[in-house]
Amino acid sequence: MSTVTVTARRWAGGWELILGKNDATQVRNPDRAIQQVRDYLDTRDPHIDHSGVEVVVIPEPERRITPEHPRNGPAQEEKPLPFTRKRTRSDPACPDGASSQH
Repeated sequence: MSTVTVTARRWAGGWELILGKNDATQVRNPDRAIQQVRDYLDTRDPHIDHSGVEVVVIPEPERRITPEHPRNGPAQEEKPLPFTRKRTRSDPACPDGASSQH
């Protein structure tokens, strides 16, 4: 199984998922980041099945606000981001009641 590492950068509309220079996709909800990357890879190269690709999402640290940039608003404390979640049989988003790690 191959591994793809992406950097997640927060923006007003959600998250930019950066795979490399000039290579990115976007997602509104971080819970969908891993599947969005697989879908993007499938679109980019439809002859390869990317369903087994391990996707590692590394959140980019929040940019610190300095007095020179007051329009950006107050600095925010960095918090862990929910880019992965474990789906269980009771999760309605989990197909066929199977348990999977996303």
